Amino acid sequence: MDWPPHSPDLNPIENVWALFKNHYRQTVWERQRIPGDEDQLIALAQEVWEELLWRHIYTYINGMPGQILTCIRSNGGSTRW
Repeated sequence: MDWPPHSPDLNPIENVWALFKNHYRQTVWERQRIPGDEDQLIALAQEVWEELLWRHIYTYINGMPGQILTCIRSNGGSTRW
């Protein structure tokens, strides 16, 4: 399924990205670990990605049919998650 490029309310990646960013910030804060170079940044980002709970990600993906119906009912207007 293709998603419209300017419809973040119909694109679950926006919410997954927010999950990742929040978890990344929390990890840096808790571990007092600020990446010193590009390799450390990539390594920490990979760790954080692997720690994400997939049940949260699937919540957004599985909610797409409802999001689409809500969008149709609002005649293409914006929706909320």
